[in-house]
Amino acid sequence: MNKKIEGFTSYNKALAFLFANKHLQNRSRWQEMRTERMKFFLKQLGSPQDKLKVVHITGTAGKGSTSAMIANIACEAGYRVGLMTSPHLQTVRERILINNKKISEENFVRVMNRVKKAYDVVAQKGSYGAPDFQQIHVAATLWWFARKKVDVAVVEVGMGGYGDATNAVHPLIAIITNVGIDHVRSLGDTVEKVARVKAGIIKKNAIVITGVRQPRVEDIIARRAKHIGAKLITVKKAAEFKIGKVAPDFVVASIKTKYFDFKRIKIRLTGRYQVRNATIAVLTASVLRRRFGFKNISETSIREGLEDATIPGRFEIINKEPLVIMDSAHNEDKIKALVGLLAKLFSGKKLRVMMGFKKGKDYEVCLRNIARLHPAKLYLTDFTHRGIQSEDLKIVEPVAKEFYKDVELFTSEKQCLKKAMKETGEDEALIVTGSMYLVGSLRNRWDKLK
Repeated sequence: MNKKIEGFTSYNKALAFLFANKHLQNRSRWQEMRTERMKFFLKQLGSPQDKLKVVHITGTAGKGSTSAMIANIACEAGYRVGLMTSPHLQTVRERILINNKKISEENFVRVMNRVKKAYDVVAQKGSYGAPDFQQIHVAATLWWFARKKVDVAVVEVGMGGYGDATNAVHPLIAIITNVGIDHVRSLGDTVEKVARVKAGIIKKNAIVITGVRQPRVEDIIARRAKHIGAKLITVKKAAEFKIGKVAPDFVVASIKTKYFDFKRIKIRLTGRYQVRNATIAVLTASVLRRRFGFKNISETSIREGLEDATIPGRFEIINKEPLVIMDSAHNEDKIKALVGLLAKLFSGKKLRVMMGFKKGKDYEVCLRNIARLHPAKLYLTDFTHRGIQSEDLKIVEPVAKEFYKDVELFTSEKQCLKKAMKETGEDEALIVTGSMYLVGSLRNRWDKLK
């Protein structure tokens, strides 16, 4: 008699548990990601979050870059570092990194088999309901990090702060990079409302580090920190930085804190805005070293960590002839940062822009800001990636024509990119932006597109 096999027997079947079940997809909303259900879920896994030293990071923009920098600094110092990010561009395994290496397909199946058992327990308890996509991802990642005994887990918030699945952790350090407007339906329509949600990651006895610049937002964070019993460190008061050369693939800056003084440091993630993120990373490295025993973190590991940190799809030069840059900017803060960087790097150079938008995103603000660069042509496209629906181009087109003289529409992102690259001259650059799902789709197909 054959032995009965329980659980997922392949990587594709484990993925199907996440992506093919509409119930899970439909429940993947911020309002339902409640901490109590998440804690009960994690309890079935042995509460892995309590076995980890966590750096918890939120922010409207910059949280991914800052997370990557901090993780890379700790890696360079010789520590075993878990990095949890979301969403992913090409494979869900990008979300679960240890020392910058994706979890293998074999280990992903192993993790999901363990998590599915816990999921079944929670789903059967009527008062909690079934865990959703993000909660499963977070639970799986925390369990794996605890299993692999990482020295530090750098955990990026999925959305907001309070109510997010990651908020079951109790961090050593809670970081709020900045606060702007995004995910209005879930987080609120003012920066004050968004700030209160993001400040929800602050926990008792944690160190809070923030790069926010709006006084009213800083006040909200300060009051939350004081009320909860956490120490606040602000970039404004604890550091100085000066931006030097900005190139397409790096930026040079000077960063000074109480314990580190870098006269010229090269940051691989380019853009003026990355210097503030790097400053937060330096402050975090200092706190980890001084307060939490990470003595191997040094000036050398910080310098090398910032020089090597990269994120796919973030101002990524994916082709040189013609020059093609992919950037997953999709909200006002990120688009404005992208426009500022492009204006500095390509002043006097003709630009072409290819854009697509996830349904429900504020495409008008993206179109309006990119138009400031006076691109020679706008290529608008539908796209298909991981079941995500792109915005109807019949709705986008009239808005686009308010800002651009030359607009062409495509139903296929593949055909759109081919046409745009063919029309991009030697002295021009093609910028692909508007949605990380568009960027992810094209990166998936890049080898076949060249």
